[in-house]
Amino acid sequence: MYGSKVKKGLISLAVVAALGLGAQAHAQTATPAQGEAQAAALKTCLSKAVTPEDQRLIVRYVFFMMARHPDVSRYAAISQAERTALDRDVGTMMTRLMVDQCGNEIREIYKNGNQTVVENAFGEAFSSVGERGMEDLMAHPDVQTASMGFVTYMDMNKVVKLFLPK
Repeated sequence: MYGSKVKKGLISLAVVAALGLGAQAHAQTATPAQGEAQAAALKTCLSKAVTPEDQRLIVRYVFFMMARHPDVSRYAAISQAERTALDRDVGTMMTRLMVDQCGNEIREIYKNGNQTVVENAFGEAFSSVGERGMEDLMAHPDVQTASMGFVTYMDMNKVVKLFLPK
């Protein structure tokens, strides 16, 4: 699904910007078990820290990003002011999550010079947040109705024949 590319785009930029320059200068060597434990601690922290409003914000951000694709951009009228406001809100959310709520966990990984662990933990945590957000989005009655609009145009006679013995 889109989760892998979204996490690389959204999370990697923030993490690389925050950690990229000095990680190796302060690096200590962590064992693989320590790295896994630190990644698990970060994932747990992020899972607990992300609020339902954060989930909705992430879904909107993903929609805004997808709306930039040439195949669908003509269907979404999003002003530059709306894009800027959403970028600001996501930036504020990411700062809160990375500094205020999960800073200790990120700092521990940083001390070991393991930027990849941070990126992967963020990616996995936000992938599950995105999945939960999409589930909520798809559960809305208007969305469910819209998602079945194509059924009107299916040739049900052909579909039924698929299940009949030959």
